[in-house]
Amino acid sequence: MVSLVRGRNEPENRIPSEKSYFSFVAGLNTDASPLNFPDNFSSDEENFVLNIDGSRERRLGLALESSGQVINIESIVLNTTATVLDLSVDASGNPRGFYFTYDGTSYLISYDSSTQTLVLSTSFPTVKFSLPFTKIVIGGTTYNISDATLDITLVGSVFSYEWEWDSVSSFPALAATPALVAYASLTSEEGMTRTHHWRNVGGDPGFNLLVVQVGEQLRFYPDTEVVSESTFLEYVHLPTYKVGSATTSQIASSPVNTDFARGYLFVVGQYLKPFYVEWDRDNGKPIATEIDIRERDFEGIEDGFDNLARPITEIASHKYNLLNKGWRSAILNTFFSDTGTYPSKNMRVSKALARQNTANVAEADWTRAFSSEKLINELFQDTPAPSGHFLRNPFDTTSVYISDGGDIDGSASPAGSNSFGIVGYVPNSNQLSIRTSGDHGVANGDPIFIKQNLLYYIDNLGDTDSFTINGNNTAIVPTFSITGSTSADPVVITTASPHYLQTGAHVTFSGYSPGQGTGLNGVSFEITVLSPTTFSIPHNGTSHNPYTGGATFVCTDMLTLAIALPDDFGSYLTPQVGLNYLGYGFYGTTYGLGTLGTLVTTVVSNPAGYTTDNRPTAVAFFAGRIWYAGTQHPNLSHKIFFSQIIENDTQYGKCYQVADPTDPDISDLVASDGGVIVIPELDIVHEIMAYNGRLLVFADNGIWEIAGGQEGYFKATSYAVRQISNVGCVNAASVIVAEGVPFFWGEGAIYAITQDSNSGYLTAQDITTGKIQKLMSSISKQAKQQVQSAYDRNSKKIYWLYDANSATTYAYGNWLVMDLRLNLAFSKFKNYSTTKDIRAIYDIENYQPDPTEYRNVKFLCFSKTDRKELTFAELGNTSYQDFGVDAPAFVETGYENSYGEGVEPARRRYGTHLMTFMKRTETGYTASGTQWVPVNPGGCLARYIWNWADTSNTGKWSPQQQAYRYKNVWIPSNTTDLMGEQVLTSKLKVRGTGKILQIRYDSQPLKDCHIYGWHLRIEINRDI
Repeated sequence: MVSLVRGRNEPENRIPSEKSYFSFVAGLNTDASPLNFPDNFSSDEENFVLNIDGSRERRLGLALESSGQVINIESIVLNTTATVLDLSVDASGNPRGFYFTYDGTSYLISYDSSTQTLVLSTSFPTVKFSLPFTKIVIGGTTYNISDATLDITLVGSVFSYEWEWDSVSSFPALAATPALVAYASLTSEEGMTRTHHWRNVGGDPGFNLLVVQVGEQLRFYPDTEVVSESTFLEYVHLPTYKVGSATTSQIASSPVNTDFARGYLFVVGQYLKPFYVEWDRDNGKPIATEIDIRERDFEGIEDGFDNLARPITEIASHKYNLLNKGWRSAILNTFFSDTGTYPSKNMRVSKALARQNTANVAEADWTRAFSSEKLINELFQDTPAPSGHFLRNPFDTTSVYISDGGDIDGSASPAGSNSFGIVGYVPNSNQLSIRTSGDHGVANGDPIFIKQNLLYYIDNLGDTDSFTINGNNTAIVPTFSITGSTSADPVVITTASPHYLQTGAHVTFSGYSPGQGTGLNGVSFEITVLSPTTFSIPHNGTSHNPYTGGATFVCTDMLTLAIALPDDFGSYLTPQVGLNYLGYGFYGTTYGLGTLGTLVTTVVSNPAGYTTDNRPTAVAFFAGRIWYAGTQHPNLSHKIFFSQIIENDTQYGKCYQVADPTDPDISDLVASDGGVIVIPELDIVHEIMAYNGRLLVFADNGIWEIAGGQEGYFKATSYAVRQISNVGCVNAASVIVAEGVPFFWGEGAIYAITQDSNSGYLTAQDITTGKIQKLMSSISKQAKQQVQSAYDRNSKKIYWLYDANSATTYAYGNWLVMDLRLNLAFSKFKNYSTTKDIRAIYDIENYQPDPTEYRNVKFLCFSKTDRKELTFAELGNTSYQDFGVDAPAFVETGYENSYGEGVEPARRRYGTHLMTFMKRTETGYTASGTQWVPVNPGGCLARYIWNWADTSNTGKWSPQQQAYRYKNVWIPSNTTDLMGEQVLTSKLKVRGTGKILQIRYDSQPLKDCHIYGWHLRIEINRDI
């Protein structure tokens, strides 16, 4: 309210004016003109909280969450309750090692003083993480390791693990029960940190987890008010799921994207094979399973022929298209033999089936047979026959496998497939040995396809890891050399090296010379294993002499698979040659079998195929399906994959219709099918999310929605795609839903997705222009691409972390808060800690509505020098310090130019008085000698700024004055004796003169500052 009442003592040419501000919570405004600044906005501010009652108060300091603990994410505790069974001593009786127990087994660690190495001489499951050791703690003493790699050598049938110590002249004396802790160094010091929600874990609506990506690690914490009160040791090592040649550094610097459904967490990343995580609640650990995404090939290949052309020679691209339309190689050959040409792409092979009579089949039940003549006489227009027979890997389309069991006319297919089991890992190689359920029939170099296989192997903690070997691979049929064979029955065969075979395997011999058993050449025998280098076969009646060398054999139901194994796979295994080859290294059986899979030996090459090491970067659960988007490849960036409606865990990657489109009888697309949606103009997708019965797609060149068709809900047979906005999103982590409204950051502004009141359509609304657009423009694009968000449902405030300087360090110095209760008012905050960087932010799910709202938002912090310790911090330090450093707060009011009449900035103003109203902050007193020390003391310094001065060296900034004052000196009589007035008022003389006046309030170290408002009285010249 403005009052223009002239007092008795004002000069004749001045107009007195008064105005009150008791709702100074419109927030920061960097856009308004200094000549026409709106009321209740600040022109600049930092670290002041806006309150719903119209007041402002200084924020609390950043500190470790109450009752929390700092979490060492570098250490891996191998044994926390080790019991020493015996001390190993040298000849002089000096201790040189110790036994410890783990999982019921004893292990010996000994020290070799001559080499200064520590050797684990007994077979022990390797450290879980494929990371180099940097130090080890024994008996509470830490020893550095100069060689930062773990040296693994094979000694006999066990592995020895050796660390080189830094100048350790003798092995340290051991306590009776030493604890053994190994430390693994994180690969990337600058790996990013991101947080994710996992709600309803395991289908339990009361159990939620916080998921934290720390570089190449995916860690899990209880989503509770005190996150770090308890923690889980196990985590997912993301490079286990790396794609192709992706490096650990690439994985660590690329954010994962997650969503949850059916009690699982679904995870994707640019350089990661998609996978889902199940939580083992009994053991407090994650179990990850890879997802194999498949689609039908509805595109085919551009082969240079029109739909009517019938080539006279076999063209690989044309043949691929025909096979993809349901043809079979044998029938194509028949057609060529009959006609001298190959079919055109408009011919439907089902039309080639002619009626025939078959013996023992009633004439009324006639059968059908392929007829080239009938097909030629059919009438086909210039329309291609349906495609989509092939199920392909959309990230590697260079070949596809045929999984059909029969040919078009029902005859047996020359292609085959059979199940297999894992035999073992070939030492010092990247190969697995597999054994098929029948003769595999492949030769060296043949392409084969593995599907539906999940391999388990044991890690150092006795738990299991897994990976799939689905995909195209190269077959290697190993040849074994024979050093001897007997002539008795049964014939005993001796091999030159361990054969790795099992009883029941089938072998075929070659190379026997005349008189030495040529009757064995080319004959298949079933073997009985006798030892790692011997087996027997039944005598086939062929006489031969004892044999000593030169012959070879192959196992017709075993082959070696050249495959990209996980980096750390070999170090997890304990080779045991012979019958138990690798038995200890694999999970679940004595002989080391992984879960059974299928070996498909019919692979069709695609001469126009492509491969990419990029994978989807966005995942969501919507309409009962898993959705994938954001693959950065020219052929994939515009595609959004959706699975079939999920009924079991095998369907997460089935992004295709169940019925074969080329089938003449059942080819229909049904509502529950999976598929691919193509949005041609779509560029890089950052985020997808389910929202109000639709899927929102956030791309860098716009926002789209995928919604249901006429029925109003999504079906594979009925849906609609609409672009909401051509303004794009720069970052998935900036997207957040608050009170049912999605918000996101674009390059130039922050936007809200709202419903247009006239059309009913969703639209993107700019919510920052006119308020903080200049601030948004000052933030670099690179920094915006790293923004992270959280929403405090208790205070209805959105937090956005950003770094105003650089986004390359993944550390955040600033955050922006938007209050939904105050008409989207913005306030700005800064971290002043000199030891801790903010790396991420998180809003807890299991929050408790409480006046202490700071408990609901957590800041994830690391040291400024390393990433060894993770701190879950909150704004709860009542000394107003960020990890020991004062976090000052200030606010500058708008430009006071609304008094009087006419062109206001042209009139000179003269200060008179400022009255400030503040909350009494003291909550009690503590005795210190003869003095009473207030608890939570208050303090606030006010100063005046004239003529739009933006620095104090202009002479237009007044000296600071204390605005937090008691009217009288208060001397308490006890610790709870507070001065009776809850609101303190101070009247300060406003000195100076100028065209425009601002007020600036600053906090004081270690003191609270809570401003209710102020009243200003000035005088204005009548004349310009």
